[in-house]
Amino acid sequence: MDDADTLVLWLMAAVAATLVLSLLLQVDNWKRDLFHNEAETSDDASDPVLRPVRIDQPLEQVVEAVRAVANDLRGWEFVDQRWDDEGTLLHFVRITPVFRFRDDITIRIVAASRGGSEVHAHSASRLGMGDLGQNLRNLKELLVPLREELQPPKDI
Repeated sequence: MDDADTLVLWLMAAVAATLVLSLLLQVDNWKRDLFHNEAETSDDASDPVLRPVRIDQPLEQVVEAVRAVANDLRGWEFVDQRWDDEGTLLHFVRITPVFRFRDDITIRIVAASRGGSEVHAHSASRLGMGDLGQNLRNLKELLVPLREELQPPKDI
């Protein structure tokens, strides 16, 4: 092996190590993220971002906002939209950039009991026992800009 081949191998190893390290640095709860491969919004979530979005807007308007926000997210693909007596169910697939893993994300938008709408979200990996926190990141990736879209800051 000559010097050029050795250099290429070292560069490939450095790139691989950088990718692995960047993935590992994103994990915020090793106990959960090694053994869980799904995440969902919940009223009692410790992270306020992972609580359902409650908004005083009609269901149809919220559905369009969810679709618009998801459409702008890298790696997200719209799959299906279904309606039932409770509301609307949107299905997206998010494809991770490096390993091309597919996560299924379902968004349920329902009419709130007090008026307006509620957005509930669930993300699940298709493979593996743990997701290294990717499903939580999927939900945050959608819910943060969705809240900004639906609840813009008020001028003081």
